[in-house]
Amino acid sequence: MAFFNQPSLIIHEESGHLYNFAYRNNQITYNHFQKERRKIKEKIINHKATKDFDGGINSYGEIYLICRNIDNRIILLSSHRDYTHSRLIVEGEKNAENLSACVVGDDIHIFYLTPLDREHKKYRINHCYDLGDGWINQELDTINKIDLLNPIHSTVIGDEIYLLYYDVILGLEQIFIKAYNLKSKVWSDSIQLTIGGNRKLYLDGLIRENGKIQLAYCEYIEGNLIVKYQEYKIDGNNYKKIKEKDISNPGNCQFPTLIYHGKVLWICWVEYNYVASRYSEDNGNTWSDAYLWNESKTEDIVRHKYISNINNNILNYSFGNAYNLSFIGFGNLKNTKIIPIKRKGLDNKVDIDRELSIDKEENIKLWDRLNKLERDIILLRNQIMIPSEKVRFLEEEIKSLTQNQNTEKFVEERDFSNIEKRLLKIESFLLQNTRGFKSFKINK
Repeated sequence: MAFFNQPSLIIHEESGHLYNFAYRNNQITYNHFQKERRKIKEKIINHKATKDFDGGINSYGEIYLICRNIDNRIILLSSHRDYTHSRLIVEGEKNAENLSACVVGDDIHIFYLTPLDREHKKYRINHCYDLGDGWINQELDTINKIDLLNPIHSTVIGDEIYLLYYDVILGLEQIFIKAYNLKSKVWSDSIQLTIGGNRKLYLDGLIRENGKIQLAYCEYIEGNLIVKYQEYKIDGNNYKKIKEKDISNPGNCQFPTLIYHGKVLWICWVEYNYVASRYSEDNGNTWSDAYLWNESKTEDIVRHKYISNINNNILNYSFGNAYNLSFIGFGNLKNTKIIPIKRKGLDNKVDIDRELSIDKEENIKLWDRLNKLERDIILLRNQIMIPSEKVRFLEEEIKSLTQNQNTEKFVEERDFSNIEKRLLKIESFLLQNTRGFKSFKINK
């Protein structure tokens, strides 16, 4: 088996038609599988493409495709003209990349990143859309990367577009969320979801109509990558973590993928030369054994992006055969074998209420304050001149509170009152050295 990191987009239309867009050798190939006629239409629709493309389907069944070409121009193609005409969205000089698209009714919303420095360490998130009066381009947050540029993910639930992405806080990747109200056309503030003191990689997220956010990503533990699962509850403008789970053994895990197959939640990933997965029948409270999918060791595999509104499967991506569009990694376990769990405690159910040995509300307030302090320091570095040794003092204090600590270890190994005193110390330091920083932020 070989896993090919070649993008593939599958769109499953309500009529049963299937559309596939695949990248190979600077070309995007389009395949249309016509259900009634049992015919396959194939054509090359872009001869100057890169791997960076995305798409969607509107309420009329019209398919949009956005592509970054080898000259760095972002173009829009559509099925309305059989992909023969393109519309320029972003000039090549902007070096836009990391495309993400979502369709709301008849409108397409496009997200992309543009570098702000020569080293390509700092980027701006851009939101581009057309409501009939010409394209509007909004500049959203500025984010940073360490080595790799992690994906951004956009999804629509009700009257909101949710954007999930990474930023770097105190030298570590953390996952953020931002929401756009389609009625008021206003973006919310960015909210940091993850806090853990380890570097992170990859991202998939499902946002449910019941107000839950489910995340799958990889985290470095002692030089290895493990798959992590977290769940949050949307409570107005707040996001409360309610579940956290280590899913895989430490190893070479890549591309964690969330899939609801019926009422069963699966997490699939690539590990070494095979596809592995686990499932939960109670929405992430408890998890099955880990399974290796035998077909993935003998067939060539790709990761498809999947868009559909016709069945009870809920997913953004799925692993599958590179040539016949079949999916693997979830469903019938006939052609699988169990992977022994090596990491101690991996199968224990995570109960946030039980694992906190101190008052839950006080613990949440403590972490909220720590989260805010991290953001304050980033703003201080960018907007207010403070001697570098003072900035290092703040960073070291907060890093010592977060590095290599998950919630359970934090509660077990550290004295709560001592943490409280150290946070008060940092807050006092900020007030003494910013000369009204808090009022400055409010009046910005």
